[in-house]
Amino acid sequence: MIERHRTGQNTVLILDEAQDFDVRCLEQIRLLSNFETPTEKILQILLVGQPELRAKLDLPELRQLKQRVGLRCSIPPLARDEVGHYVRTRLGVAGSSGMRLFSEPAIRRISRYSRGIPRVINTLCDHCLVFGYADKVRCIDEDIVDEVIKYLEDDGEPRSCSESRNWRTPWPKRLRRWSPVRMSTPAVAGPVGVATTMLREAIDLCASSLAGLARSALGLLRP
Repeated sequence: MIERHRTGQNTVLILDEAQDFDVRCLEQIRLLSNFETPTEKILQILLVGQPELRAKLDLPELRQLKQRVGLRCSIPPLARDEVGHYVRTRLGVAGSSGMRLFSEPAIRRISRYSRGIPRVINTLCDHCLVFGYADKVRCIDEDIVDEVIKYLEDDGEPRSCSESRNWRTPWPKRLRRWSPVRMSTPAVAGPVGVATTMLREAIDLCASSLAGLARSALGLLRP
């Protein structure tokens, strides 16, 4: 750090999810702030966390750390009219060239469900893209958002066997039985041969489809 300081470079330590650190760890972080020259600090520390971090810094045993906080910044939930701009900005970073990937009713539904919390918006939109990819649609509508919300509220459980028993359905439609973030064994009540076939399809799906899902989803973003 001293060498970087001599060459005019800044050193920043960024700690995400800081609300999960225990008191002992936060005290060690405070000790790192002692690195300084006679005139200035040579290490900048950035604590990033949920609102629980504020409550943790109010603990008596962390009063010295709280006293060293020079700048505080709190990000409130996005307003309803800001959610659409946020989604379009994220899509632009991902490579969208102005294509309307989410309909206005879908954006309003996302705004109501997420209550403007960016992390919830991200999760909801990510799942909507996967569902839209499975359905081969180029614009996410409100119906897809509602289906994703139901999926998330059900804790990512696959559809029941009675709802998804059509084994001849092309795999993009059957993609919904598997979570985009974790794999679940499909509910099978038929012969062992059918179960083996479905399991093999699941394995093939992971290997050939989910591995390229990001690339395929980005393909939807292009005209």
